[in-house]
Amino acid sequence: MRQDSENPAQDTPQGEIALDGVRYANLHHAGQQWRVGAVNPAWRQELLALPVNPDGNDLARLEDRGLWIAPVRAGGTPPLAVLCCGLGSVWPGMGRELYDNFPAARAAMDRLASVADWDVLGLMDETDVEKVSLTRWQSPYVFMLEYAQWSVLSSLGLSPALFCGHSLGEIIGLCISGILAPEVAWYIMDTRAVHMAEMEARATRETGMMAVHADAEAINEACAAFPALYVSNYNTPHQFILSGPREVLQEARKSLRKSRIPSIMLNVSLAFHHPSMRVLRDISLRRLSALETHAPATPMLSCIDAQFYPGDAASTCMHIADLDENAVRWTECVQTMWNRENIRYFFELGPQDTLCSLVTDNEPQAVCFAAGRKGREVEGMRQACARLYSLGYLPHATVKSRASEAAEGGESRLLACMPAPHCGLRPVAPTNQGQADGAGASAKPALAAEAESVPAETGVDTATTATVAKASYAESLSVVLEILAQACARPVADLRPEMDLRYDLALRSSRFPLIVQDVEKALGISVNFEDLLQVSTVGDLARVLSGGSFRAGPRVETADKPDATAKNCAEPLRRYAPLAELPPANAAAEVCLEPLPLDPCAKGVSLKNGDVLALLVFDKNILPRLLSGIAPLGCVLGVPRDLMEQCAPLGTAGASLAPLDISLEDCVDRVAGGQSGAGGHCRFGARLWPC
Repeated sequence: MRQDSENPAQDTPQGEIALDGVRYANLHHAGQQWRVGAVNPAWRQELLALPVNPDGNDLARLEDRGLWIAPVRAGGTPPLAVLCCGLGSVWPGMGRELYDNFPAARAAMDRLASVADWDVLGLMDETDVEKVSLTRWQSPYVFMLEYAQWSVLSSLGLSPALFCGHSLGEIIGLCISGILAPEVAWYIMDTRAVHMAEMEARATRETGMMAVHADAEAINEACAAFPALYVSNYNTPHQFILSGPREVLQEARKSLRKSRIPSIMLNVSLAFHHPSMRVLRDISLRRLSALETHAPATPMLSCIDAQFYPGDAASTCMHIADLDENAVRWTECVQTMWNRENIRYFFELGPQDTLCSLVTDNEPQAVCFAAGRKGREVEGMRQACARLYSLGYLPHATVKSRASEAAEGGESRLLACMPAPHCGLRPVAPTNQGQADGAGASAKPALAAEAESVPAETGVDTATTATVAKASYAESLSVVLEILAQACARPVADLRPEMDLRYDLALRSSRFPLIVQDVEKALGISVNFEDLLQVSTVGDLARVLSGGSFRAGPRVETADKPDATAKNCAEPLRRYAPLAELPPANAAAEVCLEPLPLDPCAKGVSLKNGDVLALLVFDKNILPRLLSGIAPLGCVLGVPRDLMEQCAPLGTAGASLAPLDISLEDCVDRVAGGQSGAGGHCRFGARLWPC
């Protein structure tokens, strides 16, 4: 198969578009228009192996080579249903690859993190599968993942015929269908997770759930024999979930096993989608009635009655409240989409392809594929984008526009309009000058007491300790790079400060203590392992080691440590509204910056090429981390000359550093003069020129 370049179709774009690791192209061959989506850069060579008139089997064989190609349908693109997965398939590290490789996904996750009162982004680095599987954390975690996946696809123009969620996935579907704003959906999801966790903690395991693989007749016989049983999930014609008193479930299981019917008790402490969950109804309705809802931008199918959500707020609240206490009728939903809505293509959002299996069990001829792939998220998302494009669900014009924005620095503006990269601090209301001064004053005795509590006996010489404490970041980085190069068997020249220790260098957690011991021996220091809990990159490790956090010896350069204000006041940035016009050069002392109004929807400040952004930060130790998320965008970062060494890794990451001829003391004096009420606590500043 070859592209017919001599007779291209009129008004048909022929160029190849490369975006986020995916190639998009439209080809004209033998009088037929074809759409190509590929994750294989050499996709054109793969086309040469096709016959002149390829059939479905010929095209399917190309999928294993990272290439999806389909003819343009004369009757238009068939309708597509987007499915939102619920709980049950979470895994450690979920979402990390999306956050690191897709700007739209990162902006979506940062948007949710900015309204959360806990570090939701930290879940991506949690290695304990038991913790991320808890209802308290799994619910918001899955919501963040699927919202990020949808943000990537919607930025490429995906517009399905309808949405449908399974169980908790229905709330996610309400968000991406336009019924709930992301911040409102996050509030519902997070508060619901808290209530569920509290109920699980108080539960005495009197009720439970059991998966049964049988036909409807066997289920009806079991429910007739044990009236206390309730069908919570109608997943497929041969797979149901029963709920009820645990003792009754055990008896029913014995009876089913006598008939050689497989049944498995689920590891849950409550019966979900059961009438006993009605205790949540009143509090749910009170909370929901106070929230803003909208008419759906795209039809949303309810999983409890297989009907579309209405447009009025009252009915929407009732549907959401009904979700906890009514059965999930997934079989009816699939039949409705297949028979009534004529859906033949199903696309799943979520950690894996759980719903795809349930759909094909209900309709074997359905075409299903998913955005998530366990342990290979980048590969899964790229393949999903390529396949969606080949089928005609991603408009060529939207993909081209998105690629042009990325090439012209649009990704920089996209991220600049969203909250800054999360630094682990929780947002609280800003305190006034007197409160902050009091916090700072009260912190001094605590620091002194902590220093006095260090034992006098020490194996490290005081002079040596002082010398090590003043070791520069560059010296620590040099030692760290050499030791890490030996640990991962890679040349030192290939290592960069922004590399992740686990994902980029493939260093196991079991190797980390040995690496730290080698660093301690090389630098002559003793490291407090609590200081290493937040370390994720090579640069993070070097910065912690150069900070001189020791178990023994007097504390040195405590002024360089994050003070109590930086720790207690969880707002890392003082945000001011942009000036309408630049003031005269001789009027700098008269400039008054107005605080930026509250931004609960996280819309941020819109920046364009050439704008200058002044960044005022509480403590210099967090400046490199705050700017690390935008450094790869190629911005010019102006930092005080005293901070050039700490910010050196930002230059390696892609930014251009420009020293400002001011000192840290100058920053304090300038901010305090006339602006103490708004920003008198700021220790230093940075200026950012977006490209």
